[in-house]
Amino acid sequence: MNPLGRQVDSLSQTRDSVRRSRRWIWFFAPLAVLGLCAMIIPWVYNLWQQLRPEQLAAARALWDQKGPRDYDLEYVIKEDDKPGADPSASPEIENISVRVRQGKIESATRNSKPVPREDEKRFGVEALFELIQGNLDRDGQPGQERSYAHARFDKQDGHPIHYVRRVMGSRQRMEIIIELASPNDAPVKKPKFPAGS
Repeated sequence: MNPLGRQVDSLSQTRDSVRRSRRWIWFFAPLAVLGLCAMIIPWVYNLWQQLRPEQLAAARALWDQKGPRDYDLEYVIKEDDKPGADPSASPEIENISVRVRQGKIESATRNSKPVPREDEKRFGVEALFELIQGNLDRDGQPGQERSYAHARFDKQDGHPIHYVRRVMGSRQRMEIIIELASPNDAPVKKPKFPAGS
């Protein structure tokens, strides 16, 4: 047999084995891409959902422009692992009811108990905007723990509908569900957290 033929056969066998040994790349490359996508897509989605100061400013401007002077407000606040609280305790839940007429708070209750007159200003829509703004300002300070905040605002008048703030790497979380109605509408329904949340 021709030694040159043996070399050609050997060379073609080597090429075939190299091709076969690289087939694993076509299996693992798509898996690596899918794994990378599985990490990046939720991160981008959460970043897109993150409350930005300009969103809050736009909602507040809409409220200042179109917010009703007379409204009934019901909201519920749930705080998990509130700073200074016992970590093993159940989440703290507060039910707030506010009645506003001519832009002034007429009455406010917290967990069905009247709020003292001097504290009422801490419970209207403006107070919710202040709470959200204060958290955004604090979270933006250097050295603060990273946090995630998300809010939805009413498209008609800008009042907050839902707000969530969570400190990353901890169980500390605040969620507020808000219902607002005009006194001429049906009575405002009391918001509740879904079972198991």
